[in-house]
Amino acid sequence: MHSNIAVPRFTTAQVAAAAELPLATLQNWLARKMLVINDDDDSPGTGRMRLFSMRRAIHISLVAELVRHGVAVSRASFIAIGFTDVGNAIAYYGNSPTTEDLKNFRAPGQNFSNGTTLLIVRPPKDGEVEADNVSVVCAESYQVPMWDLFGSNQQEGSSAIVVNMTKLCDRVAGALQA
Repeated sequence: MHSNIAVPRFTTAQVAAAAELPLATLQNWLARKMLVINDDDDSPGTGRMRLFSMRRAIHISLVAELVRHGVAVSRASFIAIGFTDVGNAIAYYGNSPTTEDLKNFRAPGQNFSNGTTLLIVRPPKDGEVEADNVSVVCAESYQVPMWDLFGSNQQEGSSAIVVNMTKLCDRVAGALQA
């Protein structure tokens, strides 16, 4: 993948193809402002070509994947922000981060370096913030039994959407030859 995933360089048609979306669908989402678009991808104005960064191409591809699972476009876009624009921070005080700390680090819009990255989405509960229902984990270091994907309390839910972000990012990068 290109070293700077925030550089706008892909056309709407290229991103639609990478997301396995009809071009008209992506254009509709953009025209209706259904996607959360960051400053690096603002519309350039009438008559000028809109370009998207790799970060936004991954965002749109993840939105398309979630929509295929029945999630509304606007909710899917907010969920995707949890992967493309938020990373897993390293928290340490005073000393340099350990190898274990670095293994659990994930930069925004990128996968964990030590294994398969999964995005887990649980159904929303009344009054909860969207971020409370989304987790980004490394499958190889995820130390929780599979049934706990749904929440530690049996009352919390019985289903989840799991997206293999490693495969999704590889597919997008391959389609865009980035």
